[in-house]
Amino acid sequence: MRKMWKIIFVTLQAISVAQCAAFSAFCPPDSDIMPISGDNADTPATYCDCHMAHSAPWGLPTVTIDCQGRELRTDDLPQDLILPFAAKELTLAWNNLTVAPTLPASDHLRVLKLAHNAITALEGSPFLHLPNLQHLDLSSNNIITLSDDIFDGLPHLEHLDLSQNQLKILPSNAFAGLLVLKTLILSENPLAGFFSQENLFSYTGITKDLKTLEVAMCNLTKIHLDEDWAVSKLDLHSNLFQGVPDIPVSVRFLDFGGNFLKHIDPETFPPLPDLEELHLDNMVPLKTIQADAFLSVSAKLRKLSLEGCRNLTTLDNLAFGNGTKEENPLSLVEVNLRGCRLKKIKRDLLARAVNLTTLSLAGNPLNCDCDVSWIKEMAKETGAQCSLPLILRGTKISELDMDQFHCDTAKSWLFRIINGIIVFALLCGCGVAIYYLVMRCRPSRRHVVQKLALTSPYAPVTIQPNRAEHL
Repeated sequence: MRKMWKIIFVTLQAISVAQCAAFSAFCPPDSDIMPISGDNADTPATYCDCHMAHSAPWGLPTVTIDCQGRELRTDDLPQDLILPFAAKELTLAWNNLTVAPTLPASDHLRVLKLAHNAITALEGSPFLHLPNLQHLDLSSNNIITLSDDIFDGLPHLEHLDLSQNQLKILPSNAFAGLLVLKTLILSENPLAGFFSQENLFSYTGITKDLKTLEVAMCNLTKIHLDEDWAVSKLDLHSNLFQGVPDIPVSVRFLDFGGNFLKHIDPETFPPLPDLEELHLDNMVPLKTIQADAFLSVSAKLRKLSLEGCRNLTTLDNLAFGNGTKEENPLSLVEVNLRGCRLKKIKRDLLARAVNLTTLSLAGNPLNCDCDVSWIKEMAKETGAQCSLPLILRGTKISELDMDQFHCDTAKSWLFRIINGIIVFALLCGCGVAIYYLVMRCRPSRRHVVQKLALTSPYAPVTIQPNRAEHL
């Protein structure tokens, strides 16, 4: 019995090698029935690399064909092209193909990579005879249009990459036949006009089972997404959004970095109860993050990144809401604030993050006073450095001693009281000095009466009684 299985295995292996050689001179035959390779010095450069492996549980052979970087043109592919037996993956990336090749029927092919070619349009039915294809990569081409039925015959396709093309519109029901599609990548296409008018899900017929949607760097200002869809990963980074659009409540990973938010307040994000990872990197206009800004997304949030927000100067210590770590602890494990302009980060900001393991603060111009002494107490390397006072500029907080923060509370209050008394005394002294100065400048109450001549009309007149009455 064991001998019979060995004979079957060798036969299948021989068939695989023979059919690999039939791939029109791309995979050279090897008479020793070993994994075929075109890397040796005697093999022409036009040959592809054929790698054979044995899949579990029966050890049946599978073939991976790698033809990338061979400068293949569309005319180089023969009409009678035959895929090897059990060919699982075919890579035709980094060539000069101008159209997607129509491949022969194969029930075994799972992965097809056509990235980095010069394909301008997807027309006809190049994938019609690949019913079990699961991964299709068409990124980094010059595709302008898609035909309505281009993806017909791919009921098992799970991953579709159309990024870095020139697509401006998507046909109606373009993805309706992709019944189990899990990942759709449309990044770096000029789709702004399409997304401002159409609902991606309902218009293109995307299945509700879609888990990952990437629409980054498309110059979007609007996007219409169904809030009840089951998307768990959403990438919208480096668009032109000035506000956060409606997002499916099921999202667990959100990349919204590189957009144009100026402020983040409690109304910025819709409720996202399952969100675990939030990226807001490289938001140049972002200046302030207010209290309760992340309250609607903090229930399960494990990672927050604000790296490269170089104009962010204010991060409220209640950005994650209020509460105690016993009653309402945060799930945060990693916080990235590298490259911002924060001068102070108060203890209350992350006091409830009991599971925090990574805090990145490099590149912030921190004022090393009492408000940041807690960073030293964390006993973790954060990359934080002092900008002020000048005597500590460039010094890592992890290298400081606690007494260098001048955080003695009693002395601080004493200094404040003494300073207050001194200021009050100075004000009183200034008031008294001004009073005496004004009084000195006023004329005296005594006045000098000028003596007048008796002949002056203003001289006093004395009326004497008439003495004739007494005669």
